[in-house]
Amino acid sequence: MKPTVRPGELSLNDHAQDGRHTLTLLGELVLATVPAVEAKIVQLRVDGASEVVLDLRKLAFIDSAGLRFVLTSQELSEGQGCHFSLARGQAPTERLFKPTALIDKLPFLRWASANSPSQDSRRPPAESR
Repeated sequence: MKPTVRPGELSLNDHAQDGRHTLTLLGELVLATVPAVEAKIVQLRVDGASEVVLDLRKLAFIDSAGLRFVLTSQELSEGQGCHFSLARGQAPTERLFKPTALIDKLPFLRWASANSPSQDSRRPPAESR
């Protein structure tokens, strides 16, 4: 049975391997749910995570607060020596990244399998393509 969440809620699953934490988000990344994910990422950085991947593939919706959170998390993580990247989401989440031109600027990963990103799959920055 597939896990489900109610509208306006978010479920978070942390898969850790060798310092890399993949946070799979299920539901909605909105103003009301951002603080829980933010607290988790802060805790991971404090605990010494070397990399945080936000997996948006199961995210149903993201609003402007969610987008702001993604940008801030990237900035703070990188500033503290913790690599930050994203796994592309479904069409509803992609819609917010495209008009803002962030789809080409944020560190999205390509996925080698249903469960994990490939190690060397980071897209090059837009200016080097």
